[in-house]
Amino acid sequence: MFQLNHKEEKMKTWKSIFKSKQVRKECLYSFLILMGIRLLATIPTPGTNPDYFKTLIHDNSALTFIDAMTGNGLSGMSIMALSITPYITASIMVQLAGVIYPHIHEMEKGMEDERKRIHIITLVLGGFVALMESSMIAISFGKKGLLVSAKWYWILLVMLIWTAGSVVASLAGELIRKKYDFNGSSLILLFNILASYPSDALSVYQTMISEKQIAYKVISSILIVLFVIALFAYTVCLQAAERRIPITHSQKIKGASMKSTLPLKACPGTVVPIIFASSILTFPSMIAAFIGKENLTALKFLNTSYWFQKENFYYSIGAIFYIAMIIGFSFYYAEIIFNPTEVAMDLKKKGANVYSIRPGKETAAYLHKKSNEVVLIGAVGLCVIAMVPAVLSGIWHLSGIAFLGTSIVITVGVSLEFRTQCIAKSQNGKYSSMLEKGGIF
Repeated sequence: MFQLNHKEEKMKTWKSIFKSKQVRKECLYSFLILMGIRLLATIPTPGTNPDYFKTLIHDNSALTFIDAMTGNGLSGMSIMALSITPYITASIMVQLAGVIYPHIHEMEKGMEDERKRIHIITLVLGGFVALMESSMIAISFGKKGLLVSAKWYWILLVMLIWTAGSVVASLAGELIRKKYDFNGSSLILLFNILASYPSDALSVYQTMISEKQIAYKVISSILIVLFVIALFAYTVCLQAAERRIPITHSQKIKGASMKSTLPLKACPGTVVPIIFASSILTFPSMIAAFIGKENLTALKFLNTSYWFQKENFYYSIGAIFYIAMIIGFSFYYAEIIFNPTEVAMDLKKKGANVYSIRPGKETAAYLHKKSNEVVLIGAVGLCVIAMVPAVLSGIWHLSGIAFLGTSIVITVGVSLEFRTQCIAKSQNGKYSSMLEKGGIF
């Protein structure tokens, strides 16, 4: 009976979204802006050689993830080669700065003017990151075949074009956030990843199916589709996984229940820990390429394309380092998002406490312990998803597939976030306050 009512409630929720004229209009305008960004991504950067970077990305699975985040803009050398990624990097940097400098953290949660200042700082920092990244790529790879001419004016032109493209994507994300109260940067990232799916599906077909017999093609196609669906379902469950801590109130609150729960999410940082870990993996390779030392043997330990290969299995030691980083960053980011001491103090002020736990320090210690237990489960779950493309690349030489890796976490996370925002808008008849912290990024 409960399941039936739950299904009926979900159907009513979806109907309410489609019935709301305001929500439909906001979704349509946001969609048009996102499609505009995707159209810009089809324009090639003058003076570049796309084939050079396609080969480089194919040989490094970590770069494949970055390329997926740009919607194949990096491998295609479009004017949106960097897309929204510098803004996301800047956003993460600002969040980390909030840990070191409490004033920044207070501004993120403060009044509207303070939050506007944070958004402006993030935009400016994102532009600076875009300029740094574009200059590194243009200078380091320009003389090796990326540019048709490595003269200074060609390098400068490409740098300015890529930086401008990134700034346009950032401003488009801000426009969606301000006008329609959706998380624009996350939606741009989602559309970029979805844009890479068709080419990835074609790559899977050509690698594993195209030259086989008809019966093998049918069976293989069905198995691959089922595997991808199972991976998406697994990711949805991982994103939704949480432990609910029972909360009791010492006094009756009018119109509210005497009991409630405090949810502790298994993946509070969503895909951010994997982005951190992937960035650290790719950074040495980028620096080595910049100084002309890209053939160093040590770099193969950090290149996921060399992991799990029978002939060179010892390179898989790098996977242990990768897993350790994902788990470490999961705990680190969880500490940023969830502060047990603040939550314990807030519960005490409201006359509430965790069931059978004394308010104050004991509650904070209990919440910290339970949060660590849940985050560990979520971190291990993220490691499983992160290892899928590396294992497939090593065993079946199937690399560069976005929907078989960490991009799934972004796709699922942003889609669920967007759905929640639409529901809040349609049910309340007004904008929700979900985006005060900027969503995932």
